[in-house]
Amino acid sequence: MNAEANHLNPLWQQEVLKLQAQQLKLGSTGESVERLQRMLQGLALYGGPIDGHFGTSTERAVLRLQRQLNLRETGHFDDSTYQALRSDADFLIW
Repeated sequence: MNAEANHLNPLWQQEVLKLQAQQLKLGSTGESVERLQRMLQGLALYGGPIDGHFGTSTERAVLRLQRQLNLRETGHFDDSTYQALRSDADFLIW
């Protein structure tokens, strides 16, 4: 993961905590998707708008995240993705 992105935008870490127990996938909408998009943007995985719509750009960013975490690539932000992100020291600098 890009350590420079972590240093430049540490607020994404707060978004990770708010996403616990969320199941977000293509077609999901709302504040939780906005949080996910901000988190992905903070990790330099997403460059699209923060619009609360889980579209193909958000899905591609989640797939990149899952690939970097060595997870099964589903494109869904689910509990296994959340737990892996929380426990990966390369991603989280508390």
